[in-house]
Amino acid sequence: MQFGKKLRTEEVQDKDANDLYELIGNFTINKVSSFLDEELDVQQKNKDNVDDNLIAVGSSLEEIQNLLQEQDVPFFITKSTFQKLIKNLKDGNLKYIWKKMKAKFNEKISINDKNESKNNIEKNQLNLPVKEGVTVESITENDAPKGTLFTFDPKKINTQIIIGTKEEKLFDITTKLQDIKDPSFIAPIAFTAANYELTGYAIRKGEALNARLSKERNDAMIIFTTQGKMKILDKRTMTKKDIYNALEIPLPNNFIDKKILIAEDLSDNMFFENIMSKAKASLVSSLLLIKDGVLKKVNSKKFGSRRILIEYENGNIGIFNSSEDMSTHSAISIVNKTGKVKSAAYMDTGSYNVANLYLNNGKSRFLGTEFARKQRNVKSLQTPLSNMIVLSKR
Repeated sequence: MQFGKKLRTEEVQDKDANDLYELIGNFTINKVSSFLDEELDVQQKNKDNVDDNLIAVGSSLEEIQNLLQEQDVPFFITKSTFQKLIKNLKDGNLKYIWKKMKAKFNEKISINDKNESKNNIEKNQLNLPVKEGVTVESITENDAPKGTLFTFDPKKINTQIIIGTKEEKLFDITTKLQDIKDPSFIAPIAFTAANYELTGYAIRKGEALNARLSKERNDAMIIFTTQGKMKILDKRTMTKKDIYNALEIPLPNNFIDKKILIAEDLSDNMFFENIMSKAKASLVSSLLLIKDGVLKKVNSKKFGSRRILIEYENGNIGIFNSSEDMSTHSAISIVNKTGKVKSAAYMDTGSYNVANLYLNNGKSRFLGTEFARKQRNVKSLQTPLSNMIVLSKR
């Protein structure tokens, strides 16, 4: 943590004293939250004393969690796979257990998942009454269906993020979509906690919603401008110039570029939040999976439904929706062959696996899981979610 540097005037000139105190406090408490999160991971990986660690998670850290949440820092303790298994056994949820067993079996028989597949893919445009600026293609690998690719032309399609807040409680998509003219596609990006709050760093129309900014996780900073454009930046390597370009702001006179480390340097954090505030831009964070056409290392081999957000070199936005359970690595290996990929980020497909494609004939197609459809009441579109990407007619 760097606090000793003199704060540059360009970072603070638009902040009053209260804003500065709040920003510094959030930055500090975020460090504490990140440290505790990382310590919790270490505890859960210690297999010598699993029961004691679970007890520690359930008691001492729960108090810390409550204190952090009182300060609007969404620090969430995830239940272990073992705890989830016990809960579902007690609840008689055999479908959940069967799904996990099948996924584990697929993991065991998966071969050579560490390297990018050398198999070629085929793209075939589907004959659907899609809206202008939208292309839908089936993706096959070795004649086996792998998923669907949705591509959106930024000249004709507007891209924005809708974010709910703690005070709004349940996130009513119907209400939020009333102001959206002619939507083409909706789906969540960032993760939603059990209490429907957004997990991870987020900014809504220039206002920072929480301080959850981990140094180690969620490298993808997904920026949405008021002009309806989207850019994916790498939190670890982004520069001032990258940020100005993403926000479509002209570079100032005598501009000097530098790396901006928003999770490590307070001055950098102030600069970033200040320029996002000026631009009234929005942001959610997620896992960065592809950068400049290169696959990032993915440690997890778990199989499941996958949805990937893509930024292509030509400016097009893509969303890959898998048609079968697969590892994240397999999904991004496929995505990287769909075109010249600049960046790609993970989209939430857990119990909030809901997405809709809106057609030109007034109908829509649901793209999530049946479990999520029933749990989240998607038919009435009154789904409690913390965030939703919306692609609509420009």
